[in-house]
Amino acid sequence: MSRRSSLASSPSIPRASLLWLLVGLGTALFLQWTQASAVGGWSGLLAVGEDATVRPLIEGDLPALVTVEGSGHDGQIGYAIALDLDGSEVGDLLVDAGYRYRRILLPVIASLGGALHGPALLAGFVLTTASGLGIASAALEGIRRRFGWSPWVHLAVLANPGLWMSVRLLTADVVGFGLATLAVAAYLDRRRRTTVLLLALAALAKDQYLLVALSLAGHQWFARRDRGAAATFGIPATSLLGWALWLQTRMDAGLSPRGNLTWPGAGIFASLGTWPTTSESDRLLVAVGIGMLVAGAVCAVRARSLLFRWLVAPWVLVALVSSDWVWTVGNNVVRVFAPLFALMTVAAVVSLRVSERPAEPLGVSTFGPTG
Repeated sequence: MSRRSSLASSPSIPRASLLWLLVGLGTALFLQWTQASAVGGWSGLLAVGEDATVRPLIEGDLPALVTVEGSGHDGQIGYAIALDLDGSEVGDLLVDAGYRYRRILLPVIASLGGALHGPALLAGFVLTTASGLGIASAALEGIRRRFGWSPWVHLAVLANPGLWMSVRLLTADVVGFGLATLAVAAYLDRRRRTTVLLLALAALAKDQYLLVALSLAGHQWFARRDRGAAATFGIPATSLLGWALWLQTRMDAGLSPRGNLTWPGAGIFASLGTWPTTSESDRLLVAVGIGMLVAGAVCAVRARSLLFRWLVAPWVLVALVSSDWVWTVGNNVVRVFAPLFALMTVAAVVSLRVSERPAEPLGVSTFGPTG
């Protein structure tokens, strides 16, 4: 076969990315379907608590609502916000309402700006969160092909327990992760405006993804001496701050960390006594989180790639200063630190090829000497 025909027969990068978009989307929908089957219906994905203050509001919108015992989970809050985007009603029903409304992107997209209600709104949450996994998978494929990595790096997304939890509970984590991963791909392609826009959207999906803007801006300045680094971080940060300040004027806790931060290591130490009382699966998830924290700290010090170090170090630092509100529950641990799991999976898969290829710009030889 000639070289020309060989090239013509090989899949293009956009086509391959589309394929992985569908793989990620299909994986998410399968996870959601199995969860819905287990809990008794698609509305069960919202995990609306029988004791939740937003239950009457959601029940009025979804009459056949499947509820859970206790106070429920974050999916119900996002759904309630989607029913009342300006917070005129739901703001009074939530503790730290501004903190909750700060993560506005998922409710806005899932509701088409407040246009959808009832089963259509529920479908919007299902499809939007599933799309987050698909977008992350497609973006990772673009990065993978750029550096010639093994396809096994897709485990960073498709086998990520935090993203699995997010798509099954209809939370914003997977949406923020997908947008942030796409921003990294755009940054590598030097598409500045697209990068900044995606970073701003990721931060409005979940504020912790502002760390990715910090990472890319840090690399942009220290590796390239590019003054555009100020915009890479400044525009997403200003967008999030402006929204938070507006919330602060409308409701409480627009700028609040809500007890999620503490002194380095104190959150893990405070959680030690509670872990034996949690379920075996929860303890396993916490163990995964601890493992990723340790591996991330090693990579932050030893990675050859400056970009890889910038991407992983902020997540290690945030994990260290996260309070027991995060570390007590394994579900929270893997969702909050899903990017750390992804980065460590990439590092583990790519490091297997160190003897075959020289170090690549994004950290193929992640365990080599610093440089």
